[in-house]
Amino acid sequence: MWESSVTRMKLPATGMYPRITKLIFDEWQEVWNCCAGNKLHAIRPTVGDYKQKTCLSRRDTVLLNRLHIRLLV
Repeated sequence: MWESSVTRMKLPATGMYPRITKLIFDEWQEVWNCCAGNKLHAIRPTVGDYKQKTCLSRRDTVLLNRLHIRLLV
């Protein structure tokens, strides 16, 4: 008959975090790509971590993004 080649080895949950994170980002990217007509898609075509420039404040970053959007419309 059929024999299992799976061994009983304990795996810490933290070992699965990178794989789960990648799966979530892949799904999120798929949804984001379906929204290609979205004006935000033109500014950020990929989802994920966004590294803000340290020399700009949050307010300045928001202002620049809004200017990008206005230029695209």
